[in-house]
Amino acid sequence: DNKPGVSELCSHIPGSTVLVITVPKIDKRKKELLKAFTDNGIVAEITYQDVAQLENYINKVFSKNGLSSDPVTVGSIVDRCNRSMRLISNELGKITLYCAGTGTTVVSMEIVDDICPPDIQGKIFTITDAIGNGNVKTALTVMDNLIKMKEPVTKIRFMTARHIRSIRYPEPMLQ
Repeated sequence: DNKPGVSELCSHIPGSTVLVITVPKIDKRKKELLKAFTDNGIVAEITYQDVAQLENYINKVFSKNGLSSDPVTVGSIVDRCNRSMRLISNELGKITLYCAGTGTTVVSMEIVDDICPPDIQGKIFTITDAIGNGNVKTALTVMDNLIKMKEPVTKIRFMTARHIRSIRYPEPMLQ
């Protein structure tokens, strides 16, 4: 069998070529393959930043633009964007433009609610709490708002079912 191995193939990649291989997780048991990549290039693990770093970044962007906000609102932006720096950057751009256009200097939860995509996880909690309290009108209003904001109905249904399954009911008291 004269087929070249990965090590040999990696060593013949021209310097003008950039080869990017993405995998969900590196299998460290494949040492020969990992060595071939590290010998001929760079192996990098790219992960999401932690919540505190993202909140710090948001506060710095706000401060740079003459804006301020409270920790709950900043945390909501991180949650709505699923810790994605790209999405956070996009949302901060919209918020900054809105505040500049309206002369607002404090970014409130109302502004974030109006401009950013919904915090679907938080809205699901609101829906299930309303159902649990017998407040059908609130549950349906929140669900209707999610649908109006183009959230897929299947996603709403899935997340609601998942949340309901995760609720643990207290053990019945023995008498």
